[in-house]
Amino acid sequence: MEEINQLEYKLKKSKENLQADIANRRIDKIDNISIDSNTSLESRILNFFQKIKNPYAIRVGNIVVEMEFSDNSNISPMECIDATLINEYKMREMSNV
Repeated sequence: MEEINQLEYKLKKSKENLQADIANRRIDKIDNISIDSNTSLESRILNFFQKIKNPYAIRVGNIVVEMEFSDNSNISPMECIDATLINEYKMREMSNV
């Protein structure tokens, strides 16, 4: 339960500080985040949040990608982030062919 509370706090603070983090270039490059794909979905998400400075923004090359979540969406922010990570992994695999 403590991990959930810490995660909720980090998400709240990260959202509040998003523009300052972008302005001060405190955004992680996606290439620098490695997640073990052999672990459970929950473990991958938790691992991602533990590693990334601000989960609302990542850098792909020189481009900052901001993530925003709708309150009335039929998927959760966690599902959205996981889908983003899966798509990024697939794109990397395709570029290595």
